[in-house]
Amino acid sequence: MKKKALATKMAAFVMAGAMTMAMGFPALAKDRTPSTVPVWKTVSVEADEANVYAPKTTFNFKLDVPSTPTNLEFNGKTYYVKTADISHITFVDSNGTATATGEIAFDPATDEFTKSKTGLGIEVDFGGIYTEKGAGIYQYTVKEVEPATKYKGMEYDDSTYNIYVFVYEDETPDAIVVEKDGKILGDTESNTKFEKVEFVNDYTVHTLTITKTVTGNQGEMNRGFDFTFTVTGDETGEKFRWVVYDKDGEAVTTNNGYGEVGTVTTVPLKSGESVKIYGLSSGDHYTVKEADYTKNDGYTTKVDNEVVAENKKEGTITADTTVAYENNRGITTPTGIVTEYAPYILLVAAAGAFAVLFLRRKKEEF
Repeated sequence: MKKKALATKMAAFVMAGAMTMAMGFPALAKDRTPSTVPVWKTVSVEADEANVYAPKTTFNFKLDVPSTPTNLEFNGKTYYVKTADISHITFVDSNGTATATGEIAFDPATDEFTKSKTGLGIEVDFGGIYTEKGAGIYQYTVKEVEPATKYKGMEYDDSTYNIYVFVYEDETPDAIVVEKDGKILGDTESNTKFEKVEFVNDYTVHTLTITKTVTGNQGEMNRGFDFTFTVTGDETGEKFRWVVYDKDGEAVTTNNGYGEVGTVTTVPLKSGESVKIYGLSSGDHYTVKEADYTKNDGYTTKVDNEVVAENKKEGTITADTTVAYENNRGITTPTGIVTEYAPYILLVAAAGAFAVLFLRRKKEEF
């Protein structure tokens, strides 16, 4: 009886952790309502998270039954776990419709900067378990399935969640205990519910920065020079955000925007301004080009301190990357006239000064 009482206390804190309207596990032995454990997917981005769109990809999950169940250890006690049947547990979508596989999809067209979402649950059929297997504790597992072709920059979560289902003979409410990496989720002392089964994936992205500098005594500091840039990658439908910053590093909000992989984006930059393109994956290819300001405007353009054909720079993203553009226009002031007549000017000036002194002395003598 002590073991049963302790197991009941362990399970009680999760009774409110379901996604159903009942928000718990109120079913008794003669009226067992299925309950749903919410599944979440979180994509973790270290830098500039607010500027990185959700990845264009789908995450998949798998339910399983261990061939040899793991007994539940708690407070020095061991609770015997029986072999379960996979037919009594399934994935359901946000509409409550059973699905063959668990999937959570991200789409930058609708999710934009969302990095965490649900819409998937694990439904447990207490009635089916009781009818076919009887009372007891049953173990199920849920894991993320790593795809054969990984999404660029994505590290997949290899955690295993153990779902222990408690089914009782008497009118004690059936319940669920969730364990991850040997730790029971929630607080069994205060009966705090577990909130979700959450898989967290680290997502590494990079930033491409284009800077603009104008130099020379005839350089136009307040003129906007037109740039075009294109990003190409393997993932159709990917989006990236670009932001223009002024010389003080403040965002120029009127020029913020987004682009899709494979499209050409045009943006003007003044001297001291820059544009940052966020959320690029390793392997993405970029092309940057400034309009020609040499023929009609007299500028010399350098890209990363070199004169290049068509003012164009291409490369493959492997890390944060900066492409620096400099436009120079300067004219040397003609000095021949000044030096040619300088001696005569000095003679005239000296003569004037002598005349002033001579006239003053004459006036004083009178």
